[in-house]
Amino acid sequence: MDEKHWEWRDLKEGVIFSKEGFRLTMMPPRGNLLLSGNLSRAFSHLNLDVPLLGMDGIAKDDFALATGAKKCLLSTRQRIEVENGWFEKGFMISSADFQWKQLHLEGSATRMVLAQGIMNELTSRSCITMVFGKVSLVVQSESGYFLFVESPYLQYFIDCLDSCDLIEVANSPMKN
Repeated sequence: MDEKHWEWRDLKEGVIFSKEGFRLTMMPPRGNLLLSGNLSRAFSHLNLDVPLLGMDGIAKDDFALATGAKKCLLSTRQRIEVENGWFEKGFMISSADFQWKQLHLEGSATRMVLAQGIMNELTSRSCITMVFGKVSLVVQSESGYFLFVESPYLQYFIDCLDSCDLIEVANSPMKN
């Protein structure tokens, strides 16, 4: 079986739900590539100048999410057609367009919602973490957080986020 051939509920982009202090939005499809090895050479090969972000970075436009010392998920506004595999210059590229779905979490209760699913601080140099018991990628946006989830678990994450207690930041012990 092809490990990238998954079935999931095909939700459309846009607001999935909105509650007082919290809104969950499915972002439009983006180009996603897994890169490993010499990342600067990989970016050069793709002719991209993008920031490599940790959990505390702020994602805008095209960006790369650090997932390890020499690994990242490149997320671009447009899909990039590229041959998958190892390249002689010491890097690997693999398409991940269908592997990851991107959710946007925003509102005054967002940090408390994330705190219910994440066991660590949102300050790691890597974006990879466990959220609701599943591997995910988390990075700040200009107005909240992007949560990248593996496609087969999309509905699971939506259900978990929908069931979180909404506690306004003003009443929270985790105030900024």
